Amino acid sequence: MKRFLPILSVLFLVSAAFGMDKSNIDKAVSDYLLKNIPDKMNDISFKVTKYPQTILHLPNSQPLFIEGKIPKKLRKTLTLIIHSFKVKNGLYGKIKGEPVFSYITLRISEKKKVICSRGVIKKGDTFNKENCRLVERDILGFNGKPIYDVSKLKGMRSKRNFGDGAIIGSSATEIIPRIKKGDRVKIVSKIDNLEVFAEGIAKEDGNPGKFIRVKNLASRKTIKGRLSDNGEVEVSILR
Repeated sequence: MKRFLPILSVLFLVSAAFGMDKSNIDKAVSDYLLKNIPDKMNDISFKVTKYPQTILHLPNSQPLFIEGKIPKKLRKTLTLIIHSFKVKNGLYGKIKGEPVFSYITLRISEKKKVICSRGVIKKGDTFNKENCRLVERDILGFNGKPIYDVSKLKGMRSKRNFGDGAIIGSSATEIIPRIKKGDRVKIVSKIDNLEVFAEGIAKEDGNPGKFIRVKNLASRKTIKGRLSDNGEVEVSILR
């Protein structure tokens, strides 16, 4: 058995020197992605789920070609086609032979520093530096637009509940209302050049310039008016 060991070692070295390596496939894929999505290459990384044996059995010097459609919105998995050709001995030396191709699947991640929740954030809670933090996360597959700067959350509150470490998206935030549902407000009813004041209760949240429903405490009726900059609800009455 010992006399066969040198032969096996030589065969292994020859295979390692001339066989296609996984790094060749990685480089071909990386060059293809760099050509097609150059603006994302600083943030994304990929991993080939399974290297095709038909390609690995080719000589190390063989060129590799990658084809496939890359969607505008990347997903966590991407399937591409890798192909090359076998080389055979011809009358005047080595010539191209039978084409060889295979499908490869990539697992892709796009890591960026985004704002995430620090602890539990409940619906209606105000965002601040205590309950938010900047963390590097894989944003592929995230439904929405992540927030990258905590200053963008100034004066904002949560529209839903967040668990600890959840990515905060812009669609889950809203401006903290000037008037909140249940607040006491002053109703100003304008009749021609006259103004009549009354106390009321806001039936919904609102900010200046928006129309909200309020309940007049004197008449017990619910009316709709425009919220002014000073927090009054203006109601125009036509005669």
